[in-house]
Amino acid sequence: MFTQSNQTVIFVTSDFVARVDLSAGQSITVIESKAAPRAPFTELSDAVRQAFELGSRRRSKVWIVADDFYSGCVELPLDVVNAVTDELIGQTLALEVEYDSGISPFESKMGFLSLHDNKKDERRYWITQAEASQFESVVASVPSWTGPVVGVASSRLIAPIEKNSKAAADSNETKPLVQLTENEIGETAREWLTKAIAAPATIPIIHVAKTELTATQKRRQGMLIAGVAMLMCALHFGTVNQQRLRLVATESQLVSQEQQLRKQVDETERRMRTMQAELTKDQAANDTKTKLIAEQQRRAAEHETNRKFASFLLKSLSTTASDKHNISKIEVENSQTVLSGVAINGHAVASFAKSLDVQLKESVEFASWSVKPPEMSSAGSQSLVTFKLILVSGSIQGLNLTDIRWRGNHAR
Repeated sequence: MFTQSNQTVIFVTSDFVARVDLSAGQSITVIESKAAPRAPFTELSDAVRQAFELGSRRRSKVWIVADDFYSGCVELPLDVVNAVTDELIGQTLALEVEYDSGISPFESKMGFLSLHDNKKDERRYWITQAEASQFESVVASVPSWTGPVVGVASSRLIAPIEKNSKAAADSNETKPLVQLTENEIGETAREWLTKAIAAPATIPIIHVAKTELTATQKRRQGMLIAGVAMLMCALHFGTVNQQRLRLVATESQLVSQEQQLRKQVDETERRMRTMQAELTKDQAANDTKTKLIAEQQRRAAEHETNRKFASFLLKSLSTTASDKHNISKIEVENSQTVLSGVAINGHAVASFAKSLDVQLKESVEFASWSVKPPEMSSAGSQSLVTFKLILVSGSIQGLNLTDIRWRGNHAR
């Protein structure tokens, strides 16, 4: 049995905004579709708020589709795809597309899917990317009276698109949203939502993870609780005053009522002080979060060179790939890049190290980097050797077979 749920799709382009409310279950139907020119000189978050004001308040799941987000296709060599884990594919795609999107891979949100073009030597991905700060600002701009943000995507994805079609993924020949009627926008939103919630999905979506309340949301919740408490106090004071008018004939009853009221006022003040302390605590937590964000940004800036080197290294490893050696681990030790793996013999290791050193010397940005003489050891009873290559910044003597260092008493 299908459960009906309310869905809201927000469209934002450079010159207009639209809001489409839908009902999704066994089928998807349009409830209401509204559009208006985008207010001039507004940020994306302000445009999202403007779009929500086009319709009535409705609790629903929210999707935001804007042309501010980057969308495109990225091709990765199969050697690179096979060398990294599934968790690192998104980071690898972000590094690869940085020069086209202009978005730092360490400060971005990414959604992607594989197009499966059946190419033997590469894998093609379709991505949607947004700056992390912009993504968080847009999610935070959604009004509290509506539901959670499920995901965001690029408005380039609103045309009907086949998952395995290369031409469709690259095509920009779509009718601009601003030229559509409100009914056509509603139909476009229905078709887009059908693709977004399909299993498996046929368009790349940046999904919003479910998280705990932010410090701002907690403060708002606290303020709401305080407002309700004050309203309850006001109602209570009115009730007490009515009771005191009815009991004015008996002085002892008036005194008892006043004492009881004083206790309630004290309790209310105590609760208000407690809520104020919680608000102050939330503010301190927010300040700490701001400092942590600043520290993360500083670290990201320090790793700018390492980020570029990681992309170069993956391409170099793809170029020097051979069936005579296999890389099993890439790690950083004491600011040095270390490659570990196995090879058929010491000559294969020396050849791989020499080829990698040549790749470094022929590059522009990393010409000062070099490969230290490889360290090798016998791989037990097998006719293989394990090796370790260390890449350092700065020139060292050229590689030759006599530089190879063996661990243990076996040499090959």
